[in-house]
Amino acid sequence: MARILSSAALAQIAEEFATEPLNIIEITWLDGTLVRYGDKTIADYCRGKILSIADIDEVVKVDMASSNAQVTITLDDSDGTIKELLNKYDPHKRPVKMLQYYDANTFATGDAFSLFEGEIVSPIVWDEHERTVTLTILSRIYSTEAGFSPEEGQFSDVSNELIGNA
Repeated sequence: MARILSSAALAQIAEEFATEPLNIIEITWLDGTLVRYGDKTIADYCRGKILSIADIDEVVKVDMASSNAQVTITLDDSDGTIKELLNKYDPHKRPVKMLQYYDANTFATGDAFSLFEGEIVSPIVWDEHERTVTLTILSRIYSTEAGFSPEEGQFSDVSNELIGNA
């Protein structure tokens, strides 16, 4: 996935010291409500609920025709708001974006860039004792079809030796 970064984001990334990337998770719930969770709270934009983000694990098919990636995210649910959403909506297949931004003090929504996009899949773990929710996010499976094999009945004038062959 190609990323176009703003000049402000590129300048922050180029700095060798004193940079603090801010991770933001956007989940779109069934009713269209977009909820943002961040490493720390940014007023009126996201709540600081991210406890951990695992490494993005990507598998690329040998012929480079398809790829698939997943990441596991743990969120703080000490106030019960995420559990309330899980009780209200089925979280499976809900779209999720993982964004990154530098310098939360001068936050501008246009400077956040996308790291990962996918959907919530199983397992979804709500830990009663720790008051945390662990979500597994799986990217959509992309594949490139180069052709197809005609079957009987699809076309009227297909030679019998071509049927079933790509």
